[in-house]
Parts: sequence; structure tokens; C-alpha cells
Amino acid sequence: ELPVDDDDTTVAPDDDDDATEPITPTSPVPVGLITADGKELRATFQAAPGVTQGPAVVLLHELYGSRQDFNLIWDVFQEQGIATLAFDFRGHGLSDAADQSTAELRVAPGVLEQDVDAALDYLSGQAVVDTARIGVLGLDVGANLGLLYRHRGELAAAVAITPDIAGTEALSGLTAADLTLSAVQYVAGEASAADTADATALYDLTGEPRDLRVVLGTGAHGADMLSGSSDARTGVV
Repeated sequence: ELPVDDDDTTVAPDDDDDATEPITPTSPVPVGLITADGKELRATFQAAPGVTQGPAVVLLHELYGSRQDFNLIWDVFQEQGIATLAFDFRGHGLSDAADQSTAELRVAPGVLEQDVDAALDYLSGQAVVDTARIGVLGLDVGANLGLLYRHRGELAAAVAITPDIAGTEALSGLTAADLTLSAVQYVAGEASAADTADATALYDLTGEPRDLRVVLGTGAHGADMLSGSSDARTGVV
């Protein structure tokens, strides 16, 4: 489980250059991210044991959630040699308060992007991370942000769990048809017609490589998809 304390304690990451050593548990490193507009975000970085210059994924939670949304998945990334950075958006978890309401954050261009930019800047400064192989796993509004960053070519790949077209268009200032997307996996629950329709429509607008996973027997949204479906957790990694 990711730490919930707000101290500055840090743990040195594994600096062993042997990329073939067995996977062992790694210690989470509490991090403070500073955004361009001066907000401090609480985050947790976890290097993949025994891996140098490896891939990394930034984990973007849903509105009203926190980095704790990813407690069931970070170790699955670790086992695959992928470092993770999870953080609390402004106005969420232990991060600084936002200047907007939570509802406004969903559709306010340039605001949550500053939070993502701070996370990407941090990852880019980690010696164990290959900056050409940074991806994103986003839930709900985090998925919408992941699509925006893929459109800009600022991330190598994205997993978008229950994205919505209206929110993506609001954040990007573009229509969905104007987005240039590839290397995206979409995940939605079969029992949610709205989620499945949006994920399918976005998939149809996405170039190869692309993937669409409709999880049978559930209408779970965002973090509930990760907590409720082991197939979804394994599939996104």
C-alpha cells in the first residue's frame, strides 16, 4: 500500500546495474512535486528493482480519488520491470488545495496539466528511467489527460480506463476527431453503455498500435475497474 504520511523521508532506490537480478520488493520514496504555479503535490516514486534505464509509468487517478487508487497495481508494474510514479492531483489527497472546484478541474484546460508536467519533469530526472519510454495509466479524468499527452506526443503510450469524449474535448480544446492518437489502450465495462460507447469511439479514431478491452460483466468506472477486475489490472500492465 502506498504511504499516506506527509513527511520528507526518502529511501534510496536500488542502484544495482544488474538488470537480470530477481524481482524483489522495492521501498516507496515519498516525493514532493512543485508545479509551475507553485502547488505542492504529494507523490510516491517506486523504482523497479534491478532495472537501469527502464520504462516508467505515471499514474493519474480519477476526480475525488488519490494515488491510493493504484494500491493494487503498482507491484504488478514492478514485477514487469516498470517504475511507477503516483501522485495526488491538486485539491486531492495530501496535495495543496486547488483554486478551482473539483468539478471545474475536469474541464479546465491547463490546470491539471501543470500537475502532470511536474510529474513528468520528476521522472525525466531519474537516472533509472528511460525518458523515451514513459507512459501513463489514467482513470476517468486521468485517462482524458493521458489522451491529451499522447496527442502531443509527450508520452510513449497510454492506458485510458473509462475516458469520456466530452471531458477530453474540454481539456484539449479540440474535437475528438482532431486528436492524433496511437499507442493507446482503452478499457471500459460492458455494463456501462456510456463508457463503452466513448471508449469504442475513441478507439476507432486511434491509429495502430491500439487496443480496446471491454471487461465483461461489469459497469465499473475508473478506480473501481482496477479494484474489481484482476484481468483489467493484468491487461493494462
